[in-house]
Amino acid sequence: MSDWIRSRVVDWTWLGALAQQVPSALLWFDRLLTQHKIGTVVELGTGVGTLTALFALHCTGRVITVDRNDRRSDKTRDLHKRLDVDFLPIDLTAADTPPKIERLLSMRRGDEPVLLFIDGGDKRLEFEQYADPARGIVKPGDLIAIHDCGHEFNPATIRESVIAWGYLRIYEVQMAEENTRLAVYSVPR
Repeated sequence: MSDWIRSRVVDWTWLGALAQQVPSALLWFDRLLTQHKIGTVVELGTGVGTLTALFALHCTGRVITVDRNDRRSDKTRDLHKRLDVDFLPIDLTAADTPPKIERLLSMRRGDEPVLLFIDGGDKRLEFEQYADPARGIVKPGDLIAIHDCGHEFNPATIRESVIAWGYLRIYEVQMAEENTRLAVYSVPR
C-alpha cells in the first residue's frame, strides 16, 4: 500500500477511533442518509466500524452490522454500545445468514426506508445473495449501497441483476482520487 493511500485510508481517526475509510466516504454517506431519511441500516461487513457509527448517528431505527470477525477497537465497541448498534458475529457466506437478516428486518419501523449496505468481502456475491427481491430482505422504497476500495467491485458486474430486478440507480460515483466506488440503487415502490 502506498504512503499516499495509507495516509488517507488507514492512518487517521474519526470520533477518536481508527477510521480505515477514505475521508470522502463519510461525506458521501452523510449526503445519502440525509437525502433519503434512512430509518434502519443493515451493514454487511463491519470492518473497524467507522461507517457503522455514522449510520447510527443519522438513523431513527436500528443499525445492525454483520461480520465474521469483530475488528472494532474497544473505543469503537463502546461507542456502538452507546449508540445502540447491534453487532452480529456471523459469516455472510453461510447459508443460514440471509434468513437471519430477513427476520431482523421484519421488525422494521413503519415505512422508513432500510439501507442495505454491502461492504463485506465479495460484494458481487453479497449483492446477488442479499439484494435479490425474491429473498424478501429489501422492500419497495429501500436502498442498496455497495462500497469498495477500487479493485473489489465494479458496478458493471451487477448491472444485469439491477436491470432484471428493476432497481433504479441513484448514483455510481468514484470518490475523488482515492479510487473508491459507491453505487446506490433504490427498490421501486
